[in-house]
Amino acid sequence: MLCHYDWPGNIRELENLVERMVAIHPNDLIFPEDVPIDYQIGDIAQLKSADGDPDKLKAATDAFERGFILRVLEKENWHQENAAVKLGVHRKTLEYKLKKLALNEVVDQRQRDSKKG
Repeated sequence: MLCHYDWPGNIRELENLVERMVAIHPNDLIFPEDVPIDYQIGDIAQLKSADGDPDKLKAATDAFERGFILRVLEKENWHQENAAVKLGVHRKTLEYKLKKLALNEVVDQRQRDSKKG
């Protein structure tokens, strides 16, 4: 994902991003969804939505939605029922979104990690 970003600030911008990500995320791993949306979008020509559709607006919307849902889940300690309430959607709608946006594995892993520590 970061390879598709233009890096107008060159190596200093990359260093700042990495330092910020390490400071913000206490876990050992930083997932693509943790990266700010500006860097996730990268080269607009490379965008594809979660279902593989090359529609750029849909792809950008999916990227935003992925990040937003993951941040709410993280704040709710990966509890999906609570996250659904915070998002203002039914639990089934959240489950559908997780599947549609290919987030099930990420959420499952983070739930396991949160139970460990």
